[in-house]
Order: sequence, then C-alpha cells, then structure tokens
Amino acid sequence: MELLVAIAILGIIMVAIGAMIATAFTTTATVGERLNSSRGPKMVSRYWVPDVESADPQLSSSATCDAGSGMQPLVTFAWNEYPSTITTPDADPLANERLHAVTWAYNPGTRNQVVRVSCLAGSPVQTTVVVADVARIPSVTTAGQVSTIEVIVPDKSEHNKTLTLTFSVGAHEAVTPSTPTT
Repeated sequence: MELLVAIAILGIIMVAIGAMIATAFTTTATVGERLNSSRGPKMVSRYWVPDVESADPQLSSSATCDAGSGMQPLVTFAWNEYPSTITTPDADPLANERLHAVTWAYNPGTRNQVVRVSCLAGSPVQTTVVVADVARIPSVTTAGQVSTIEVIVPDKSEHNKTLTLTFSVGAHEAVTPSTPTT
C-alpha cells in the first residue's frame, strides 16, 4: 500500500516538473527571438553614429565605395583619415591623408540584409552585415548635416508584427532614436 502511495506522489511530482520544463523551453525560445530582433537596431546605432559624425559632406557627395553586385546602395559617407599624427617639422601634415568611404547597402536575398561596406582609398576593406533580416528596404534621408535611417525588422516572437526603429544623427550630435513601434 505504501508503495502505491509513493508511486502516485512521484507521478504528481513528475507532471509538475515536466510542466515547468516545458514552460522554461517556451520562454527561452521567445526571449531568444526577441533578442535576435533587437540585435539589428543595436548594430545600426553602433555603426551609424560614428559614420555620420565622421562624414564630410563635400567628400561624401563624390565618394564611391562599391557595395558589390546585387546590392542596392542606400547612402555613402566619406572622410579623410589620418593614420599617423606624428610629423616632423618639415613634413607635410596631409601627406598620409587617405579617403575613407563607407557605403550602407541593402542586400536582397533569402534574408534581406543591411550591409556596411568600408573602403579605404577606393578599395573595399571590410563588409559587415549590420542587420541580418529586415522586413523591407530601409529608408535613408540626409537633410543638411542630419542623416536618418529607419530600420524595420520582423518580430519573430509575434507573427505579422514588425519592430521599427529610426536613428537621426547630425555631425557632432548625440543619436536620437525613436521609440520602437509595432
């Protein structure tokens, strides 16, 4: 009789533990998808702010940085980079000047991506996937010294919803992100 009672109690405990484990797996998956959705806007703010603040409007208007075949360029920022600040009295301080250009591009495909291509002296040196999955082509506007990018990513934890984040930044200004909307 005691053995039957022990088996019954063990069965009840196992059902409760199984329910807790199932809930933990569901919560972990939801949180993971939310974190992946928030990664894109975080990466945009990490690269967008220094690119806009470094940009020289006169250089950006004529600079080129080939994003690659199949990519749709969104905006190009350019500035002079000075790799060495040490000069001798008779040296030309602009002798080491190099043009650094960055092109933000939309890469359509299986996963629609926002890509940042960095070029030095006209040659691509680094390509970074900034947003791995966007819902549509990001919109980029530049008005004077203020540049704005709007990124819309799918909210994979809730189907048919998206997260929209807009970053506006001007030269030597702090970033002013919008509040996420669904």
